[in-house]
Amino acid sequence: MKRPPLDSPTGTRVVGTYAMDDGNNEHRQTLITSIMRSGLCTGLEIPFLSAQYGDCAWLWPLLPADSRHVFTMVTATMERIGSNPEFGLASTNAQGRREALTMMRHVAETIYWLHSSSPLTIAAVEIHSAPSGGSIEALYESMATMVQWDWAGAALVIEHCDAAVPNHKAVKGFLPLHEEVRLIDELRATTATTLALTVNWARSAIELRDPDAVPEHIRYCDERGVLGGLMYSGTSAISGPYGSAWSDTHAPMQAEQRFGEPTSALTNERLSLTRRAVNNPLLYDGVKMAIRPDDAPLERRYAYLEYALRGLQTASALRKEHKE
Repeated sequence: MKRPPLDSPTGTRVVGTYAMDDGNNEHRQTLITSIMRSGLCTGLEIPFLSAQYGDCAWLWPLLPADSRHVFTMVTATMERIGSNPEFGLASTNAQGRREALTMMRHVAETIYWLHSSSPLTIAAVEIHSAPSGGSIEALYESMATMVQWDWAGAALVIEHCDAAVPNHKAVKGFLPLHEEVRLIDELRATTATTLALTVNWARSAIELRDPDAVPEHIRYCDERGVLGGLMYSGTSAISGPYGSAWSDTHAPMQAEQRFGEPTSALTNERLSLTRRAVNNPLLYDGVKMAIRPDDAPLERRYAYLEYALRGLQTASALRKEHKE
């Protein structure tokens, strides 16, 4: 049994509804089912093993047959770092790395079970070079272990988060992009497991402190053949309702009227330019947006996500026309 991900720019398009969660189970489920019926995405970016979603036993029955999803481990990872700063796949602390591998083993077993017993597909798992102060050697050891497991066709994808840099304080401070890229390139020769890297628009903008420089990260990965995904969430160069300047709080797109945040650095133009920076096929792309105030009505939550997904749909279509 093996269910490989589609190798296509829109084979898997996901939306991280969890970033808009208000803690109400009924609202959570309504938003998920509504967005899945929209036809604008193939599935969700799922914060697996997070305090919010747990093992997702409640989620599977809500998802349509043949829907395609992505697991993100960033929430579970950051939650565990909160109680153990040495937790992570790149940890130089042996116990912290073992705990991270134990978590990932559970992820692999869940994907195998899902692909064996349901029509759902997990196309990729986003992993992270945590914690701050980790090492590329430790991450290599972790991934060399993980690629020996059966991922049932799911790709292992490092989602790049802002790295520690000398000129400003990092938000996450994980490993540099060039080290993550080199690791993927080296490990690919040793395994049949699909390995790739995902650029998160906001996290690259936060690291670079320049939203117009994000295409540099995308082209760097794309030219080396390791770019597997693009996730779009926003950030802002100034303080506002989504926190201080350059916060990683998933600000929505900057958009007219009620569909976005005026201070956000993520515009339709920047979305389109970064999507066009990709030459090779992607495993997946998607959007992840938060909303303020926290108790915004469901209709407004849905409208924000629909607006962003339609923007990505348009950008992808323009990219295709441009390449042809």
